[in-house]
Parts: sequence; C-alpha cells; structure tokens
Amino acid sequence: MPSREKRAMRRRRGYGVLSALIVLLMLVAVALVVILVNGGVQQGPQGGDVALRPDATDFVDSRGATPEPLVLGADLQTAQALRESAEPSQTEAAEPVAEPEPTAAQSGGNRLVPEPLEGDYYLPIFDRALRTPDDEMMIAITVDDCNEPEVFSQIVEIARRYDAMLTLFPTGEALMSEGMAEGFRTCVLRYGYELENHSYSHKKEYQLSNGELALQLWKQSIAASYVVGKDYEQHFYRPYFDNSKYDQRTHFFINKLGYAGVASYSYSYKGMTAEQLIDTLENGNIYQFDMTEKSMEVFETFIQEASRKGYKLVTMNKLFGLNEDVVGDKLTIDQQTLPTMDDYVSTYYDLKLNYRTNAVYSLQARLAELGYLTDEAAKPDGLYGANTSIAVSAFQAKIGEAATGNATVNTQERLFALNAPLAG
Repeated sequence: MPSREKRAMRRRRGYGVLSALIVLLMLVAVALVVILVNGGVQQGPQGGDVALRPDATDFVDSRGATPEPLVLGADLQTAQALRESAEPSQTEAAEPVAEPEPTAAQSGGNRLVPEPLEGDYYLPIFDRALRTPDDEMMIAITVDDCNEPEVFSQIVEIARRYDAMLTLFPTGEALMSEGMAEGFRTCVLRYGYELENHSYSHKKEYQLSNGELALQLWKQSIAASYVVGKDYEQHFYRPYFDNSKYDQRTHFFINKLGYAGVASYSYSYKGMTAEQLIDTLENGNIYQFDMTEKSMEVFETFIQEASRKGYKLVTMNKLFGLNEDVVGDKLTIDQQTLPTMDDYVSTYYDLKLNYRTNAVYSLQARLAELGYLTDEAAKPDGLYGANTSIAVSAFQAKIGEAATGNATVNTQERLFALNAPLAG
C-alpha cells in the first residue's frame, strides 16, 4: 500500500491536470465567442468588407459600375436626401447636442500652428506651418473640388510618381458621385491621403442661413465617413473663397465639429507659372491646386521640382504636427446628430477690404438703410469691395472718426446704434 506521502503527491498531480484542462476549455470558449461576434470580417456600411482589394494599387474611375446606395439609418438622411438641393431651415434642424470634447486636432501647445485671430469663436487659419530652418523640409499639396474623375485620376498618378501625399478637399457631391467612392476610399486607406471638408454642394457659405451653413458642412463630413467605411476625423474646412476664411459663423460651427481650424494656403497656382510657383518654395508652405486644365499644367512640374530640391510633400496634418490617426474602428453615422447654431451669437469684429463674410452682408444692408450705399452698390453681396469701403469712410467722417474705410468694432457699434446719422 502506498505511503501517505505518495498518495498525497498523486492527488496533487491529479488536481494540476484537472486545472489545466479547465483553463484550456475556457480559452477555447472565449475564442469561439469572439469568432461568432466578429464574424471574422470587418463590415462596411452595407455589410460588405471595407478592406481594399489586393489589386487596388491605382486610382480607378469606375463610372461604369453602380455604387452601393447610401444608407444612413432610420434617423438620418438617405442617399436621396443627401443629394437634395433644397436645404431645411434652421428651425427644421435636429435638436442641439452637447458640445464635443476637444479632439487631438484641437489640442494646444503646438508651436507649428498659427495663433487664431482676435475676436469671439475664432480658430487658427492654416495658411502655413511655423516651421524653422532646423525642422525637416516639408510642404503640403492640397487639391480642391476633386469632382472630375479623369483629372483627379491623373493628379493621383502624378503624386504617387513623386511620393507626394495629398490633402484633398472634395465637395460632398464629389464624394457621393457615381464611380468616385472607391477612388476616394483607396486614397485614404491605401495611400494615406487626407480627406477634408469643402462643403457639400460648394455653396458660398457667407450667403447661407445659419441652418443651411450647418447642414452643408455636416453633410460633407457624414459623406466622408460613409465613403471611407469608418468614422473619419476631419480637421480642416476650406471655404468657397479664400477671403471667406474670416467668417465668424464658420469658425463657430467647425469648432462644434471638432475641427482644428480653417484651411487657407500660402500660394495658389492661379495666376502663376510653374517657375513662379517654384520660386516661392519655403519650409511650411501650403499650395493649392484644383481640377482645371491650368492647374494640371503647373502641378507636375511644380511637385517634381519641389521633390528634387529636397522637400517632403506631406499632408496638412503631418505639416502641422496634428493627429494623423484619423480613421476609426467602425462606422457610426447612424448615431450622429446634426449640431445646430441655435447658440450662436454674432459679435462685432474688424471688417476690411476684400473680406467675404456674413457680417459684411449685415454691414452693407445697414449702410444701404442709412443711405450710404445707393443704387446697384446698395445690394448686399457679402464682399467688402471699393463701394463698401467708400460708404464706410463716409459714415466714419459723419461721426468724426478717421475715415479709413475699414469697419472697426467701434464703427460698427455706431453704425448699428438707434441714433446712427443718416447720409447727407
């Protein structure tokens, strides 16, 4: 008969084997649950695999193919609603949501990011990165509209030839146009390009009502996530005209969307030859191109020479040291709600020649009401032109201010006062 010590040793061995079997069975059960829950495939908005095809190495204009219909869920617009030209008024917008937490794009302490303008609501205007000679030589190439498949395909092909990373500013309509979605998805998920906001229908934001402005920007943001197949974090909005970058309402709303600021540029191809544009090369600059024939003439020569001179052509996120991890793990557009502008309260800020803002609209209407703008010049258009400047000068002279023609905060306070003097 075994001794007491041997019997105890056998019992301990038996317990050890039983414990190991229990742990092994538990691990197998957990693995089965994970497989059943995830299904082994990451799903896109229509339940399809959002991973790119192994052979999708180039931008493809698949206009012959029928794209999947856009489904945003029961509480959001369908594809047809996203394409509608008629916009609901601000009172028809969804209920306001809580202010979002600051995103990685809005984190402070980044020396590369310009300071915002003085005044309420203003975010930085990104026209160049504050890079020093000690920083790596970088510039950003941006492309607007992206609504011509053949031209866009050529631009992407040229950019890839010179290892240029692009920051794309498509309209929402371009994102949702037939045959383009796969190309944009390829640009983001395979090439690492940046997809930013240029409104949905390419409308002049300074002429829109508050509700229309909110809807135009939000719809493009939703379309970007839908096309990518996952939640996509945008950091920049580029307005219809560059001089609309001072529009206070726009800054207010893109702050609600968690954006870093308004995207401008250091130089545009417009009015310049390739040689002239090359002469402007400087560390931290942003260059703007679009879908025109003239743009294409300058584009390849410029980026070829920039690469030869040792500049690294990067996205705007990279140029400004912002978060480059912008693609989420899933798609949640059916859970998102349109932020409203119900809490926007306009305040005075300095208005100058060539500004295109909603505040200029109000300024022109008041000048016309008091008789300082007459005839055709009295029709508000949002552009602070020569006639507006002359009218402001006349009002400033009337109230004893220096007639600079620039509508300062004090000038506007006097202009909108109940006792503002009439012209003449």
